[in-house]
Amino acid sequence: MNKLTKTLLGLFCIALLTCSTVSAETQNKDLPTQGEINNFLVDIPVSENYISTVFETVKDQQPTWKCDTWEDQNGVGYISLYYIASSSRGYGSVYYDENGNVIGPSCGVTYKLIDSYKGETASKVETENEGSEEIEESEDEEGVEEEEDNEQTYSDLESFLDKDNTNEQSFSKSKSCAKALISSLEEDGWNAELVKVIYKSGDKKYSRYIAEVETDDEGTVYIDSYGGIDKRVTQLENGKQWLAESACGTCSHDSDGRYNKGIVTKITYP
Repeated sequence: MNKLTKTLLGLFCIALLTCSTVSAETQNKDLPTQGEINNFLVDIPVSENYISTVFETVKDQQPTWKCDTWEDQNGVGYISLYYIASSSRGYGSVYYDENGNVIGPSCGVTYKLIDSYKGETASKVETENEGSEEIEESEDEEGVEEEEDNEQTYSDLESFLDKDNTNEQSFSKSKSCAKALISSLEEDGWNAELVKVIYKSGDKKYSRYIAEVETDDEGTVYIDSYGGIDKRVTQLENGKQWLAESACGTCSHDSDGRYNKGIVTKITYP
């Protein structure tokens, strides 16, 4: 086999493998740029479960992204993430191994799709919104006494969050998300303040911005709307683990503690 033949065969193998590995359904709507993927992965330390950690973190913090996990014939794991690209497909893909290294397809290696995350939609069912508006109108017709009750309970806050769409918007940083939520809260008459939390996970420290909100029945509560879900931080204290659940307390990830983070080391009010 001459050199030219070997080269052409190698290129054919690479092209064939690329087509086979990117088999999950992928659309370019709401996909990040390749730079945003790089910045996102910088904050995730390489660990024994790096592939699953990246996969679950994308689902939690970047729910509109898409990613797939793979295994080769030797049981070695990989993860692929997809980004907007000016190609005929409208998107590109980048693959990482268990050590966080970018890899390219190799001829002779067979990849098996293990899990695929196609992203979530941010739209709400129109009939649900209509039903909420009808209830509000009927309550307004009942009398003035309820309007004069200025008490703001946690149940009222849940209702506000259900109507507010801050968590559905795309923010590159939690600070921008928290500021947008606070602005909406204040417009609705709530007393809210920006809080910066530093927490440690493994050997690295991370910062997260959330909203502090005052309620009349449960006192001060902390809301984190970054990542597609309104979350209530139920434990926020220096030296203790960050504990959180969905603000309504009924999402599927509450039971597995996916919204919990590392040990809180500093809390400030910027």
